[in-house]
Formats: sequence, structure tokens, C-alpha cells
Amino acid sequence: MINKDFQLIFERVVKKNEGCGIDYELLEGGYQKKVYQDFDYDYDARLDNDEILKNSYTIVARKSEQYFYKSTIIEFTKKTNFFLYFWDLDRSEGILKKVYLKNIVKEDKRCYIMGYTQVSNSLKAMNSISYTPRILKFYLDLWKDILKTNAVVVMEPCGICHIDNDDLFSDTLKIENKETIKQIGKVSYQSITSEKVAIKLGMQKIENLYHCSTLGPVYFGNL
Repeated sequence: MINKDFQLIFERVVKKNEGCGIDYELLEGGYQKKVYQDFDYDYDARLDNDEILKNSYTIVARKSEQYFYKSTIIEFTKKTNFFLYFWDLDRSEGILKKVYLKNIVKEDKRCYIMGYTQVSNSLKAMNSISYTPRILKFYLDLWKDILKTNAVVVMEPCGICHIDNDDLFSDTLKIENKETIKQIGKVSYQSITSEKVAIKLGMQKIENLYHCSTLGPVYFGNL
């Protein structure tokens, strides 16, 4: 269920951005897993977890029936905190240690994770000349207002590394390859905009903390 504070912020930002030619929808529950052809029938895989699905929302941007953009937001709760984690890296030893969100953010703090963001194939084909700046303004306005409420906000740009699925169940991992260690923390081409958004919002990059599966950097606002 969408909490009232977030709903009010969303509605206020939608009204602020009226007249830009783009409509915004706020989806919850199973509606977030609706697959759109223009997004290659994809969605945030974390929504397959029932507890995360119940505590998340997805924003969809469209003009008429043409969908351009969607972004998932996960709200931190006592139940979802178990599933959300990062890797802490000891570079000298090449050891990754799993750190859960609940070990970083107090349970009484409202926390939002800026989840999987997708740009449609049609928007990519436009070379982002017309609609992208308007969508980006909406997105920045939304997160600026959320940060003003003193909620903790987390951004995890995807990195360029890959952790095997079997290793995701381990609490610690040893990275033997020194070249791989050098790649940890670098951002993939697809997530460069996400990192720019985190920087634009004044979020803090946390040293030695990395994305759970791709080892990209992690940013916090209001930590």
C-alpha cells in the first residue's frame, strides 16, 4: 500500500509538472509487474519477492498509450530489510562482506530505495531530445521533495562486475583477481545517468560499499 506521505508528494510533483505533455501513473502491488513491449517485457526482478512487492511502487511516464519510462521505488520496512543488502569491500584483502540495510538505517527511519529504472526503446530511438529532459525534471523534483521530509534515500547505480548467483548466498567472498578488484565501484554505461542524479541530489557516496550483484557504488541521502 502506498503511504500517504509519498502519495501526496507524487501528486504535488505531478501538478507542478502539468503542461509538459507527459502523464504519470503510480502503480502498486501486482500492477508493477505488468510487462510492456517497449520495455522488452522486463521489470525489477526484486518484485518477485512478495514482501518487497507489497512495499514498493512503480512510476510510469506515458503520452497517450506510448510508454517512455518506468522506475521502481522500494520502501524500507522491518520485513523488507532482510532482503536488501550491499557488499563491504576490504581492498587490501580482497574480501567482500555482506552488509544489510537494517545495519545501516535505523528501523524507525523512513527509507526509500531508488530501484530499477527503465527507458523505453521508443525514447532511446528519439535520441532523448524531447522527452528525456522533462522526465528527468519530474524525477528530480520528486526526489528533492522526498529528501526534504528527512527520509533516507538510497541510490545503487549498476556496476560492471558480476557475482555468480551461487555466491549471492554467501556472507563473505574472496576476490583473488586484482584486476577485478580495480573494476569494483565503476558504473556501467546504462547507469551513468543514475549516478549523475545521485550527485545532483547531493547524495553521499559511501566508500567501500557496493551494489549486491554488480558491485557498483552506493549513494545515500539523509543518512
